[in-house]
Amino acid sequence: MKRLQQSGSNPRIALRFIRATPGSVAWMKHSEIQVIVPGLHFVSSGLRLLKTGKRQRGFTFIELITVVILVGVLSVLGGMLITTPIKSFVDLSRRAELVDIADNALQGMSRELRNALPNSVRVRSSGSRWALEFLHTSTGGRYRARQEAAGTGDPLSGAGIDTFDVLDGVIGVVTPGPAGQANCLNGSSDCLVIYNTGFGAGYFNAYSGDNIAAITAVGAGTLGYNNGAGWSFPFPIPPVATQRFYVVDKPISFVCDSSSGELRRYEDYGIGPIQPIAPGDFSVAGDLLADKLQSCIFNYAGSPSARHGLVTLRIEVSDVPTGESVALLYQVHVVNVP
Repeated sequence: MKRLQQSGSNPRIALRFIRATPGSVAWMKHSEIQVIVPGLHFVSSGLRLLKTGKRQRGFTFIELITVVILVGVLSVLGGMLITTPIKSFVDLSRRAELVDIADNALQGMSRELRNALPNSVRVRSSGSRWALEFLHTSTGGRYRARQEAAGTGDPLSGAGIDTFDVLDGVIGVVTPGPAGQANCLNGSSDCLVIYNTGFGAGYFNAYSGDNIAAITAVGAGTLGYNNGAGWSFPFPIPPVATQRFYVVDKPISFVCDSSSGELRRYEDYGIGPIQPIAPGDFSVAGDLLADKLQSCIFNYAGSPSARHGLVTLRIEVSDVPTGESVALLYQVHVVNVP
């Protein structure tokens, strides 16, 4: 028994505990509490306490709420750490796709423009459409201008029907066809073009038929053409031409329509003085080069007196759901020496 005692009028409290062996079902047996107060005497007995052999463990409601709040904060932070890289990856993939669309189209146009007949590039715009056209050359060479001193060789006469020697032989593939300039212009045969200086009065323009003829025969070192009697090349050809000729196999057009969002390529249609631009102007269906186009601009800077021309191509593609767009600009030098 342990006694606690205070002086004055404060009560004295005496506690007595009887303990049993730990591990029993009720190891705190009967306990008795005595409270001694001056003038009064209370005895409380029969207080029975039960306690198991192991200590009880648990958590409070405040601890539960704290854990829930911490888990929520960690979930938000973890979500932010995960979603940011994923969003960046999606944005990068979308931009890369837009760049690929524009870059592949511009690279293809640039490669073909390098084979354009000198002074044959022309640009036209109408409404939402831009069109770029040129005559594609498959090969070329130098013709014989006069006979050898011994009287041998077959020079180019320039008449409507002729066969001439090709110096160093014919290089590349040349497809002959029926006689007549119309068969050359409609694609039935390859075309022979000499000294193409471009557009306007005083110039030789292949689109107008001034200096273009249907190739009808191909030999190991000769070419023959036939535009019919009464036609001739615009001779005399200035010495600056240095006896060059070109073989045109087809016209090519690139038409960009921002209203439909498409860039299309046309080939193997008829050659004419008026540049086609609408789908109905072509006799063939165009091949789709790019979609998702928002705008495009084609420009050509060159003149017959310049040795080179500059073609500027600008394409802008966009992703409609996000409103994001990418614009690329290419510039291509074309040879204009006829």
